Amino acid sequence: MDRRKVDQSDLARAVGVSEAAVSKWCNGGTVSLSAKSARLAARFLCVRADWLNEGIGHALNPDLISDMDGSKIETISVQPRKVRIVGVVNLMSDGSWSTDDLRNAGGELNIGSEDSEAYAVKVVGDAMHPRIRSGEFVVAEPGHGYGPGDEVVVVTTDGRAMVKEFLFARDGQIVLHSVNDSHGRTTLQESEVKSIHYVVAIVKSDRAL
Repeated sequence: MDRRKVDQSDLARAVGVSEAAVSKWCNGGTVSLSAKSARLAARFLCVRADWLNEGIGHALNPDLISDMDGSKIETISVQPRKVRIVGVVNLMSDGSWSTDDLRNAGGELNIGSEDSEAYAVKVVGDAMHPRIRSGEFVVAEPGHGYGPGDEVVVVTTDGRAMVKEFLFARDGQIVLHSVNDSHGRTTLQESEVKSIHYVVAIVKSDRAL
């Protein structure tokens, strides 16, 4: 983190966890990171994930380049991949959907992403109109960091999913706002949240291949 010139809040946003979790990593409160957290943290810090977890071998990722004093580190550009469509969902009245009701769709969107895990979900229903219209795709990048004001896909441990505006995470709580003005704020306990993924785009239905 010192070499990358970032602090705990920067790393927390990049990985999609709370600052309290990052503090535990830095202070030895957590022995190891999950595979996903290690991958995202390693990408952000420009090091190898196995070195980050185990301290074995070379630290720097060979796919990353840096200048001599380490003040500037950037990734080598890669060819964007088309985004896979993982399914179609029917929106409930509050704009959420059940992950159990995700219907396989297949195919891809005619847009590119450098995140190999980027995905798209087609939503049916008007609960998020006018921000998201029925038939449009929500495109998310799990590897992308997020911060206050960003739209995110939030999946809870009880199998609900929703698109919300991320406001802040504090004292074990995650505070979100509706993407329209119909539902206001939502507060979740961190223990209730399975994942939060950055929404990179809302895409029209005619971009499906």
